[in-house]
Amino acid sequence: MASLHSEPFGGSAEKHIVDADPSAGAGLAAPQGSVAYMSGGTAAWIKSGAGATAWDRMDVAAAGQGVSPANTLDLSTNPTATDTVTIGSDVYEFLAAAGTTAAAPNIGVEIKGSAALTFAEFLAAVNGSAADPHANILAFGGGAAPGVGTELVLASDFGSQVAGVCPADAVGGNLLPSSPDIAFSDALTAAVNWASTNLNLLGGFASVSKAASVIPVTVSAAHVTAGGIQWLAEFTPRALIWQATHTNGIQRLTQNDYVFTSGPMVQLTLAGGGAPDIQANDEVTIALFE
Repeated sequence: MASLHSEPFGGSAEKHIVDADPSAGAGLAAPQGSVAYMSGGTAAWIKSGAGATAWDRMDVAAAGQGVSPANTLDLSTNPTATDTVTIGSDVYEFLAAAGTTAAAPNIGVEIKGSAALTFAEFLAAVNGSAADPHANILAFGGGAAPGVGTELVLASDFGSQVAGVCPADAVGGNLLPSSPDIAFSDALTAAVNWASTNLNLLGGFASVSKAASVIPVTVSAAHVTAGGIQWLAEFTPRALIWQATHTNGIQRLTQNDYVFTSGPMVQLTLAGGGAPDIQANDEVTIALFE
């Protein structure tokens, strides 16, 4: 067994890439709380004790929990008629009156009396709530069928009419810890934009156990401009450790960037200043513990 790569991992812990089980034979010496990943990502271990062989295996493939990337859009201002929001192949067009038909093949969303009510109708449309009589989910393209989302995502309220859209196993279904190629754009009078242009830029990762998930992400210039990145965990973290490293592998000793959680939501806030603040192309690793 050999450690192919190692680096600091928050506090005194370490992160290792290994070619075999670190608990086998003489084991792998590392501080308690360290993590080890099999090269290729098929298995992971966490250091549970002081001895070199005190590693507990966590089956990545079998784990049912993880972290889903969440793209966010602030809809706290009521949209204007013909404003659009695009998620993958679905274009949502905001309309001033119930019964108005959206331009083909857009999905119509009625503009209600308040931003909060319109926001709720938008979430319903994205999540495919055609089974319920939502007045806002209108015919599109002149057809009789109600227009609802077709992309495999779940839209959630992240608070204050901020929509968080995550990959799912069905329209409005269960969260998936994956990073699918789903593009986002919008044309809103309020001049707000999605935090990211694609879910595949945010990163989603399977849990290494039922009690821990690890998020490794490469920060882009767009993330810095947006002021941060958000994810949605499939559990509510009780603790986390994180670190940022420069492209040369040296740890960033930032004092202005930080990670916090609110329920299952996880956010990396980026100050956007010069070094030692986090810069584009830096690597950030966040470990969440249930």
